[in-house]
Amino acid sequence: TDKDRNTVDSARRILADKLGFAPSHLEQAFTESGPKRDPRGWSASVVYLALHPAAQLAPLQADGRVQLFDIDSLPRLAFDHLLLVEQAVKRLRAKAAYTSIVAHLLPREFTIPQMQTAFEQVTGQQVNAANFRRKILETGALKETRMVPAAYRPAQAYRLVEPLTDFGYNLF
Repeated sequence: TDKDRNTVDSARRILADKLGFAPSHLEQAFTESGPKRDPRGWSASVVYLALHPAAQLAPLQADGRVQLFDIDSLPRLAFDHLLLVEQAVKRLRAKAAYTSIVAHLLPREFTIPQMQTAFEQVTGQQVNAANFRRKILETGALKETRMVPAAYRPAQAYRLVEPLTDFGYNLF
């Protein structure tokens, strides 16, 4: 629409209209275009990664506005949309290795074990807990917030220092 200055504004507006909230993290992943993508003719898609805590989707799922699928068992999608999803997932998995992006799948405050679980789910890699803790804290991407109750002893909670920190190297 005329109120959108660019594709980022369009993505934010559409997500706010459909979801009722802004994602924790929004970034353009890639652009795909060509004459054979859609049988109706030439088309272009600007693909975004929109990340937010899963808990925000629960009410939308409960009232039927959103359906969630495991990435490995997606339903049939129109045109080349499965390829677009696969490319976006590949980008997210790669970016998880060298940035703090997985923290956007967690609540604003989270523990290191929660971040490790998100990292492992996104990347599909199991990592040693002690090594993960040491490496993620060495990045400087997290700031201590408060102690939170846990099953055995209180756990330190953290939040992101910046919306996205590039570590400058792969964690694993």
